[in-house]
Amino acid sequence: MHRGRVVQPKSRAKLPASAQERWRIGEPLGDSGQSSCWRVTSITDGTRGVLKVPFPNGANKPQLARLQREMEILSQRAHSAIVALLDYSTDDAQPWLVTPEGIPLNEWWLARREATSADLYLEASEVVTTLARGLIELHDDGIIHRDIKPENVVILRDGEHARAVLIDFGVAYIQDEDRLTKLDGRSVRNDFATPPAAFYGPIEEPGAWWDCLGLAWLWAWMLAEHIPRRHLPFSWKHHRLLKHPHSENLRALVAACSNEDTGPRNANELLQLARRLRLTPTSESGARQEPDFTEAQNTVASGLAQQIIATQTRTEALASAAALLNHLYSELIADMIETAANSGLPIELAPPWSIIPRTPPMTPLTHPNVSQLTLIEFTGRRAIGDFTIRLSAWYQQGSVGTLPVVTAITTEGCGGTAAHFTHRTDGALLTHPQCAPMDDNGIHRVFVEIMQNPSTWSPAIH
Repeated sequence: MHRGRVVQPKSRAKLPASAQERWRIGEPLGDSGQSSCWRVTSITDGTRGVLKVPFPNGANKPQLARLQREMEILSQRAHSAIVALLDYSTDDAQPWLVTPEGIPLNEWWLARREATSADLYLEASEVVTTLARGLIELHDDGIIHRDIKPENVVILRDGEHARAVLIDFGVAYIQDEDRLTKLDGRSVRNDFATPPAAFYGPIEEPGAWWDCLGLAWLWAWMLAEHIPRRHLPFSWKHHRLLKHPHSENLRALVAACSNEDTGPRNANELLQLARRLRLTPTSESGARQEPDFTEAQNTVASGLAQQIIATQTRTEALASAAALLNHLYSELIADMIETAANSGLPIELAPPWSIIPRTPPMTPLTHPNVSQLTLIEFTGRRAIGDFTIRLSAWYQQGSVGTLPVVTAITTEGCGGTAAHFTHRTDGALLTHPQCAPMDDNGIHRVFVEIMQNPSTWSPAIH
């Protein structure tokens, strides 16, 4: 941590002797995730810095490994957006490092919030663009910071120029090296901008997209209409941004970065998308050239933003529908398979299918090949009137290698649409009756269309 909340005095006697020989120890600063931090001044040339040392009980624990990883990363690079390593010691008993003292981003930014919206958008863009260039170098080397948040960015002064730099690389991910995200048996994470999957356990191989998510939310945090006093789960859709001609373009960037499957895969792609959305500073050499295409470029960027927002809205609606249906659908298929098996229909099961015993079976068969059952109905209300959705299933012999079960989603009151599908015995989803491969989310498309309609749609399950 760099210049911030001063804590109660700690004992200097426990600080490494080698550090005290080269640096004059000042007041203690707020602790970082793995270290105790002190303001220091170089005895040789008066340079001011921040000394980080492991907590007194940190030996042979993750705090020690994190500090050593940070030294490893910082000692191998010299990028203007990555904090410099002024001095360090790799002593196994008491390692330490010194980095330049800066102003925490949250402190520096809050002091600038009286500026105009146009100036704030420009300055925020410069900060994020600078940090993204530093991340490009890290990502090219296979390093993912994983902990981007306002507290881990500081502002350094180069004369009149303010420069943003990334700090705190203790939990950075390096492929094939130990994971350092557990502390005393507890997982630690960045609650500012963490992929949802990380709340449920370690992600096997974090991608550089994780840093794109953090950087996008840092951008949105800086340009929030009202900066929250504490970090809360962000919603790109509902986050209130300062009014600006490009505010929806920024919303689109955050929306894109919220989706690992379709968002920027690394910082370089993030910068490219930001440029297409006209969010990064435009460099001009000499006088403005004619003709001026600014208006046309802004129109194209606005159209791209609308497309991104629409795509992400549909994707999230799809996920909501899938979450609503998946459990019910799984139960339906299991019941139908069980009934078919008990009735003597030819059926071979392969993973992921299995029979869930029920007594009695869900429904008796009245015919060896065809029997229909309505498992569940959804009813809802929207502006144009009521509608009903039914999830149904019936037995029907298909081609070799497919289950003798056909399921359908039908709707009434909202277009009368229907979708039929079946499964191969290995579980793969197929359309019916053509049995052409279909995306696993295909079964929810009807629901997505309904959920995208304006006004409310609150399901009641019968």
